[in-house]
Amino acid sequence: MRFAAFYCVKLIHDREDWRGGILIKLITIDLDGTLLDSDSYISGENREAISYCINRGIKVTLSTGKSMKCVGRVIREMGLKDLQIVSGGTMVIDQALNPIITIKIPGQSVIDSVRLARDNDVGFALDTTKGMLYYDRDFPELKFFMESGEVIKKVDNILTDHVINNALLFTFTVNNRHPFNSILEKSIGPDVKIRRGGPYYLNVLNINAGKVAGLKEILKIYGIDPGEVMAIGDNNNDMGTLEFAGLSVAMGNATEQVKKIADHITEDNDNSGVAKAINKFVKGFV
Repeated sequence: MRFAAFYCVKLIHDREDWRGGILIKLITIDLDGTLLDSDSYISGENREAISYCINRGIKVTLSTGKSMKCVGRVIREMGLKDLQIVSGGTMVIDQALNPIITIKIPGQSVIDSVRLARDNDVGFALDTTKGMLYYDRDFPELKFFMESGEVIKKVDNILTDHVINNALLFTFTVNNRHPFNSILEKSIGPDVKIRRGGPYYLNVLNINAGKVAGLKEILKIYGIDPGEVMAIGDNNNDMGTLEFAGLSVAMGNATEQVKKIADHITEDNDNSGVAKAINKFVKGFV
């Protein structure tokens, strides 16, 4: 049985990890290219591994660029009960989708980013605290968001107070060779930062936000030490989390930069690499 898109996880366990003497209490797992296979599904093996953790009182937290509404479906389907990191680490939510932490993009930076995209004919969607993505111009690449389960809404003009005052995360539809990368980097203000969300997407978020920032807050709430965390990821935007965690696992399909900093390399996302890592370091299988 296969389970469609929108997933990302964090798992927690109370046993000694690979180095001995350390309790693995939290496993943070990226979504696209990690928990999801190339067709944006969760394999049965991955799902079983996550259920194994949940059934034994292991906390499961998503850490994803997906919006709150998109992640809400995962929470309900998988019976997740713990805090979740959504919208690229700009928001931490609970089981009922109540925001625990929210870090918005400053209004002027929203306006500047939109104008830069328009001047350079670049497509984008803007994630907000309302749990949906807004856009005001059609670009073929935006089809990805609709196919991945996001709630995406077209508006006549994205620069309204309703959107500007609730902006969390820009996703620009450009690859890493597009001129807009350098244009944005040179033009962006000090209140925001740029992160690549994958080969074809570029993110802009508040300078104080991010997956690591969200994880740090969750660890404070749960009273968990970074050394008790296991992190699994595939892309460069996961590197901060992998470096922060006590045990880092790179997917077989991860970038070379990610593989270089990881303690362990598991199988790729089309071969249930997440489950393999859980089996090895949580269940204790070799």
